[in-house]
Amino acid sequence: MKLAEALILRADCQKRLAQLKERLLRAAKVQEGDAPPEDPAALLEEVDRLTLELQQLIQRINRTNNSAAFPGGDVGRMLECAQRAYALGIVSDVVPAETLADAAAKLADEVAAGGPLAVAAAKRAIDEGATLPLADALAVEAACYQEVLASDDRNEGLTAFAEKRPPVFKGK
Repeated sequence: MKLAEALILRADCQKRLAQLKERLLRAAKVQEGDAPPEDPAALLEEVDRLTLELQQLIQRINRTNNSAAFPGGDVGRMLECAQRAYALGIVSDVVPAETLADAAAKLADEVAAGGPLAVAAAKRAIDEGATLPLADALAVEAACYQEVLASDDRNEGLTAFAEKRPPVFKGK
């Protein structure tokens, strides 16, 4: 699958999810004793199907090879796809090639400023969860969160925030 196709599919899924949300809200606003306009169980099944479809799409995007997405290094196509990915919220920033190293270093500094346990847990959740079904990926994320929740670094982060000072993480 080409990246552009994946982006179009993602936008379609987002539109269908928004429509489904509106239908769910209408079904939830039923007066006591009235029948809902649609079967809530069927709507929830549709949510599950769309969620799985989005998860599979994300996995396909993750497997997309740059050389397949941008045959021959077509810079114009690369830029078009990067801008589309930004518009759809798949990437957080698009920068010119000449400032890429600086932007990457700035982002790395921001990540490195976080608690080392939290950063490691987030990376582990992403790495392990990227190819799993959604329910399994969420279980991995929850397990990683539980590890951080019991850490001294979490308490330090909360205390530093309350005291309006930079945190001093110790990796414990």
